Amino acid sequence: MLNLSTSMRDALFRQAHEQHPIECCGIITSLAGEPRPHRLIPMHNAAQSKDFFIFEPREQLLVWREMDVRSEFPLVIYHSHTASKPYPSSTDVDYAAAFPDAYHLIISTVKHFCPAMRCYYIKHGRILEQELTFEQPPLFY
Repeated sequence: MLNLSTSMRDALFRQAHEQHPIECCGIITSLAGEPRPHRLIPMHNAAQSKDFFIFEPREQLLVWREMDVRSEFPLVIYHSHTASKPYPSSTDVDYAAAFPDAYHLIISTVKHFCPAMRCYYIKHGRILEQELTFEQPPLFY
């Protein structure tokens, strides 16, 4: 199960709609040893495509180095679908092989799909949908 704050959910929808019709993409980190989402990192879709995404290699290298310094790891790889339901395409399944331990979150910008955001584990070509919940951020820090 993946539990996101409502503010993180809203930021994901905002990014997806702002970048439409190009697929948005990015990662959500977690601190080492913690299964909770920590930080949202929007990234550039190097493909600039409405049908698929790929992280820009230099940006990805810099982000992964920063995560190492901060003791973070990629908990979620996310992207949007601009003309289809939030279900992994064959290209998504192939790309997911590089991140077998991460959740894969897909946000659809097509208005009639509900839910518009879904979460999966994708391992060895198998797509396993995961429960996705949202919580309010704490009132006091």
